[in-house]
Amino acid sequence: MIEMTKLNKILFVLLLFLSFSSCKKEKQSNWTLQVTKLKFGYAQTAKLTLTNAISSYTIFDQKVSLFNSVMADWALNNCRTEWQNAYNKYLLLGGFQYCDEFCMANFNNNQKYIDFSPINYSFVDYTAMDPNSGIINNAGLYPTLGTGELLNLHQQGDEKNATVGFHVMEFLFWGEDQSLTTTNTRSANEFLSTSTVTARRKSFLISSTNATKQKLNALSFGAKFENDLNTLSPKSTLDLIIGGLTKYISEDIINHTIQQPLNSQSHLDEISDFSDLTLTHLIQKIKAVKIIWDGRNLFNDPDNTNYFLVDFAGEVAPESRDKINSSLKTIDNLLNSISMNFENAIVSNTERAKLTQVINELTIVISELNSIKKMVN
Repeated sequence: MIEMTKLNKILFVLLLFLSFSSCKKEKQSNWTLQVTKLKFGYAQTAKLTLTNAISSYTIFDQKVSLFNSVMADWALNNCRTEWQNAYNKYLLLGGFQYCDEFCMANFNNNQKYIDFSPINYSFVDYTAMDPNSGIINNAGLYPTLGTGELLNLHQQGDEKNATVGFHVMEFLFWGEDQSLTTTNTRSANEFLSTSTVTARRKSFLISSTNATKQKLNALSFGAKFENDLNTLSPKSTLDLIIGGLTKYISEDIINHTIQQPLNSQSHLDEISDFSDLTLTHLIQKIKAVKIIWDGRNLFNDPDNTNYFLVDFAGEVAPESRDKINSSLKTIDNLLNSISMNFENAIVSNTERAKLTQVINELTIVISELNSIKKMVN
C-alpha cells in the first residue's frame, strides 16, 4: 500500500511536469508565431518610413536645384521649408538605425554622413569671431568643392568637422545662431556668383546636398534586409527590434539630444542650433519610437492588419504595455507644454524640470521594453 502511494505521487509529479512542459512549448510556439508577425510589421514599417524619407528628400533636392537657378530669397526660403520636411521624415528612421548588427540596412556606413550633430561649423564657413574661417573661404587649400571632395573631407581631423549631412545644410541655410530670441537668416546674396567666396558657397551647398542624397539612397530595407530578418530566431528578433529601440532611446534621445545640452546649458550642444528647431526634432524622435511601438498611424489605414510591438506586449506582458503607453503619453504632454525654444528651455528651471521628467519617463520605457524582451529566451 505504501509502495502504491509513492508510485501515485511519482506519477502525479510526472504528469504535472509533462503538463507544464506542454504548456511551455505551446507558449513558445505562440511566441514564434507572434514574433513572425512582428517581423513582418517591423519590415513594412521600416520600408515605408525610408520610402517617405527619400521622397521628401527628393522634393528638397528639387528646391535646392531651383535655388541654384534663380538665387532669390523666396527660393532660399523654400529650401529651408523643405529641409525641415525632409529632416523630419528622416528622423522617423531613428529606431531602425541600429539594426545592422542583425540585418543589413547600411546605416553603419552611412549614418554619420547623413545626420551628425553638433558640427564644427567654422570648418565649413565664416563665423562672427572669424570671418575668414572655413573651407569655403580657403580656395588655396581646398580648390575644388565637388561631391567627392566633400565626402573625403567629411570628419577630417575631428568627427565634428562635417562637410555633408542635414546639419551642414542647416548651417548653410540659416548661418550661425547668435541670438536666444531668433535665428540668423542668410540672404540669397551670399550664394550669388559675384565673388570667389559666394560662388564657392553655392558650390559647397550643391555638392553637400548631392553627397547627402547619395548616402541616403544607400540605405535599404529591401530583399537582403528581409532575408536577414526572416532567418533570425525569436530571441534574436527581439534583440534586434527592442535592443535597437532601447539603444536609440538611451544614446540618441536621452544622452545626445537632451542630457548633453542640459548639462552644458549651451545652445552649441543642440542638435539643431542654427534653425532653432531642436524641440521640434526631439518631438519627432519620440514619434520615431512610437512608430516601432505602434505604427498604425504611419500607414494611414485604420484597418491596417500589421502586428506591432504594442500588440506583442499586450499578449506577453500587458502591464508593461500599459506602463509604456502611459509614459509615452506623459512625454507628449511634457514636450507640448514647453513654450520656448530649446536653447531657452535648457536654462529655465521650470522647463529643465520638464526635460528631466522626459528623461525619467524614457527610462521607464527602456525598463519595460527590456522586460518584454526577457519574455522570449
